[in-house]
Amino acid sequence: MIHATKIVNEGGFLFMHREQHCPECNQLLEVAYMEEVVNSNSPEAKYYDFSMTGCRGVFVGNVLFRIRCFYCTSCEKVFRVEQIKEIEKGMTKKH
Repeated sequence: MIHATKIVNEGGFLFMHREQHCPECNQLLEVAYMEEVVNSNSPEAKYYDFSMTGCRGVFVGNVLFRIRCFYCTSCEKVFRVEQIKEIEKGMTKKH
């Protein structure tokens, strides 16, 4: 049973609305969401932020995290925002 849902909007508005291309096939990426259910008492909970936006409370129990990411419809790969940012950093260092 899911007790709460938290939407994780990584990347910021400008980054997410700029054209991003697949590092594998160069196809235009689509904005999508990955979904992961994490229990607040589980060992992997330390990698997630269970705080409630706009207040001091925290989510407890099974929380559905909807994490904004990029999806390539051509090669069907999913890329987290951090992955795309790291790839972009590497590209700018080469130039």
